[in-house]
Amino acid sequence: MDAVTLNEKKREKRKLNWTKIETEVLAAAYIEQHALINGNFSSTLSGKDKDLAWEKIAEK
Repeated sequence: MDAVTLNEKKREKRKLNWTKIETEVLAAAYIEQHALINGNFSSTLSGKDKDLAWEKIAEK
């Protein structure tokens, strides 16, 4: 056996970072805030507004 084959056998599969439910909740929260997050900066939309939108997503 060569070194590559040994390394492949020893390597364990990584655990998923997010569960399916967590991913769905994140996606739904992003969709709710999509207009703010992706909107162009203007007199009515500031960086602070975008930061607040991300905070709302993080709370969920």
